[in-house]
Amino acid sequence: MSLSVNLPSFTIGPDAYDEIGKYAGFSGETVAIIGGETALSKSLDRLKPAIEKAGLTITSIEWYGGEASYGNIDRLVALDEVAKADMILQ
Repeated sequence: MSLSVNLPSFTIGPDAYDEIGKYAGFSGETVAIIGGETALSKSLDRLKPAIEKAGLTITSIEWYGGEASYGNIDRLVALDEVAKADMILQ
């Protein structure tokens, strides 16, 4: 078995949500959102409309599991709604 880790890019700033289409649009049309309880509760009210405005479709919104572990990664990857997404927003 081979393991490859690709570190994500980050976009921050007051207009970051408005820039989703600019940065994610070339990656496909569907998005899975994965995050912690606090991050999801604080971001979804702004994130979901921005994703829809960018013409993207959300396939799944998932809590990451409380611990950044390979076990939680395996659990999330096994979910059909996550696997069928073109990209993951974290």
